[in-house]
Amino acid sequence: MPARYLIPPDTLFTTSIQRPFMTPPAPAPDAVLLRQIAQEDLAAHRELCARYRLFVYAEAYAILWDAALADLAAAEAFQEVWRSAGHFDPGAGTAVAWLSRIARSVALRRRASVRDLPSQSPASSESGRGERGARPL
Repeated sequence: MPARYLIPPDTLFTTSIQRPFMTPPAPAPDAVLLRQIAQEDLAAHRELCARYRLFVYAEAYAILWDAALADLAAAEAFQEVWRSAGHFDPGAGTAVAWLSRIARSVALRRRASVRDLPSQSPASSESGRGERGARPL
């Protein structure tokens, strides 16, 4: 009597076996997320932040050239998104373009505020001279 198998041995490693799988839900479009954020949906804000945190950081870093300042500018940009999501108009452009404009304007404001702070100029620190202009030994 031949051996009986639940699954025939010749089909064990083929793709003909139907396997149940779950497809992840489609992500919400950015405009829908912004509409939800305008209604103070924190989960939608978290989703938008997760999607675009590196993009916003890169936009800020391209202007500021400082990692810490770019990080602060990105956080401030997402706070601005929370406050002004109701002003987003899908007919005027994409959500990414709107987010980019916010990130760039926050970074430019931050760059202007950093320039207004008194600091040691890079030329004096590179020359190796101290406060009194003496050369190091």
